[in-house]
Amino acid sequence: GHEAEGLELLGRLMAARPEAETTRASESIADTLVGRRLYPAAYRLLASMLGRYEGLKFKEVALECAYLQLEMGRPAAADRHLRQAEAVEASSKATIAMTNLIRGIRALGANQVDAALDLLGESLADLEPFSRQKEIALYYNYRAYRKADQPDVADNILQELKLVYPDGAYADSLEDAS
Repeated sequence: GHEAEGLELLGRLMAARPEAETTRASESIADTLVGRRLYPAAYRLLASMLGRYEGLKFKEVALECAYLQLEMGRPAAADRHLRQAEAVEASSKATIAMTNLIRGIRALGANQVDAALDLLGESLADLEPFSRQKEIALYYNYRAYRKADQPDVADNILQELKLVYPDGAYADSLEDAS
């Protein structure tokens, strides 16, 4: 309920610190906000930092912004960030995995379950273990297997989510929905 006030205070605190220090802190805070599924706050923080980066790091942050826009129901804004990311030639295993995750989420939203499972599977194979992105990919993989009417596989994914991310809001949201 006090998200705007909290972000304003955070902004004032960060403005008083050296840029390198605030960049690291902002990335950590944004990751925590995403983990709690506080997408607008995480987006505002990451989007405000895009101008600080170039190259591969810019691409990584632009992809995070694209993901957050999807979560907030803004596909056109997600496309804009995806185009920003794609304009950077450099890529890494992480940026390819994040791109596949975004495409998998999109495919799932369009009821293209087989395509979603393929893209999410590719993403899961390349994401770092225990990362926030891996938690997100597992969450959407669970949803895709539910849509594919494979509840046993989906339940195994939910168990993995709970085991690996015991404090994660993603697994909690799935349990709340069931």
